[in-house]
Amino acid sequence: MVTETLALRADAAAVVTPEGVTALVEGHVRVPLGRLGPALTGAVAALADGAQEEQLIALTTEAEGETAVLKLHMMLRRLGQGGWLTHTVSAGGVRLATRQPIGHMMPPQAPPADLAGPLVLSRFAFLRADDGVLRLESPLHAVLVELHDPALAALVGRLARPGQADELGDSV
Repeated sequence: MVTETLALRADAAAVVTPEGVTALVEGHVRVPLGRLGPALTGAVAALADGAQEEQLIALTTEAEGETAVLKLHMMLRRLGQGGWLTHTVSAGGVRLATRQPIGHMMPPQAPPADLAGPLVLSRFAFLRADDGVLRLESPLHAVLVELHDPALAALVGRLARPGQADELGDSV
């Protein structure tokens, strides 16, 4: 089973001021989220450890009911656009890759690739090792992808030349 886990970026922390305002802090960057109710407070706490969206929805619904789910989705969108969230894809409980923001200015997300047409890696993309982890990066994007499964490097290599999506599964 393939899952996606959302988490606060590793260098971020959630703090609560004496006035009860929750803020996210990373280095010199501080973003106040406001006075959160029990649902969003629980969601922020869960994001510190990492949680699937379904788990966040269940926590939110349990704390404040179904109407709080809209607030959750609005907060997740704000955190995503602000570069506060990582997204980890796992299969069978094994982490495959993590999408991590670089900085806090996230441009609008591009539409998904047309899987009916040929797929090819950007000529600006590069794969590098950093502290024992393979990272796929591009100076044209505000995110990087950490490859936890080294077999995915073969897939990246296969994308050096155009190919159809259904052919790529043979590369891994």
